[in-house]
Amino acid sequence: MRALFFLFTLLNFIFATQISTPYKEIEASANVLSTTLISDKLFIATDGGTVEIYDPKQSKFEEIIKMDDIKTYVSDHERPKILSVDELGGKILILSEGDYATKVLYLRENGQMKSINLTNQAIKKALFLDEEHVALASISNEIYFLNLKSGEIYEHFKISIAMLSDMDINEDRSTLAIACESGKVYLYNIKAKKMKQTLDIHTDNIYDIAYKNGVVISGGTDRVAGIFSNGSLKKINAGFLVYGVGLSSDGKIAAYMSDEMSDVNLVDSASLENIAMLKTGQSTINSIVFISDNEVVTSAYEKKILFWRVR
Repeated sequence: MRALFFLFTLLNFIFATQISTPYKEIEASANVLSTTLISDKLFIATDGGTVEIYDPKQSKFEEIIKMDDIKTYVSDHERPKILSVDELGGKILILSEGDYATKVLYLRENGQMKSINLTNQAIKKALFLDEEHVALASISNEIYFLNLKSGEIYEHFKISIAMLSDMDINEDRSTLAIACESGKVYLYNIKAKKMKQTLDIHTDNIYDIAYKNGVVISGGTDRVAGIFSNGSLKKINAGFLVYGVGLSSDGKIAAYMSDEMSDVNLVDSASLENIAMLKTGQSTINSIVFISDNEVVTSAYEKKILFWRVR
């Protein structure tokens, strides 16, 4: 039965629509570390110390936020890597490298940048819970809740002894999806302060996770793209390390990097029926973002960002 399912899946992809040419290409000022769609704008984090805000509808860069140089043990003028970006209510949250391998959290509001000291230098991601509170995730798999006004941690907990891989939050910012090196994904209810569900998806480290409209997709070292939808877990054997995944806003279309050529497969998240394959030609994909149900943006550790129409 498993052999038949694999053969059906393989044939589905062989005869799928292949798209080789993006309809648009833009360039960031430095190599891209991540791309996120927030409030219909693309927030592009780079290794050149910039957060570049691009408006896909207007086809233009709206703003480029440039962080100050940092000091390292070999230079007094290095560009910091932007580790994560989030936006809510006009406020922008930026987790960046700081001097001498530290991490700094910045809050940008009304054009003013405020830095917030982090006692834990292993913080990997920062997300708004609301306009005054933030969730911080550390590599050691501890989740901290920070009050932006006071700068104080008011609650924290540890998920497991496995290292943290990635973290996402749902649309109403009530549930965190936390991916771990163990291959598990934890859904944590913020208001109830308890674990809602634990998904045993992978056998090894997870690289990327997306969480939209109750649907979760994750990709990992075990060459599997896992999709959890309507209480059901489905797995796709990609045949290669799945470094990047993405979901449409309604969670109905799932996307994942499928091979060493950085091709991206799009499937129906419920039936797994193939929709299209994007022949990106990029280096290892680090972000797959849907800007509409039929438009996808792919980025890798390079300057170019590609825009695709899928149907």
